[in-house]
Amino acid sequence: MSIAAATQCVALEAELLACKEGINLALQWTLLPIIVVADCLVALSMIRMQRRRRQPGAEPGF
Repeated sequence: MSIAAATQCVALEAELLACKEGINLALQWTLLPIIVVADCLVALSMIRMQRRRRQPGAEPGF
């Protein structure tokens, strides 16, 4: 793996961990819907994909 690829992986991991922490805090403090805002499209896409997989009735792989 190149240094650039490793750096991108570390940055993506940091963004995902920050989103996870923010979501967990929001869930502890409110029952209202929450909005996740981030500047990493890849991270947001991964979160959306994971959310779809967890929804009841969702097709596997979507």
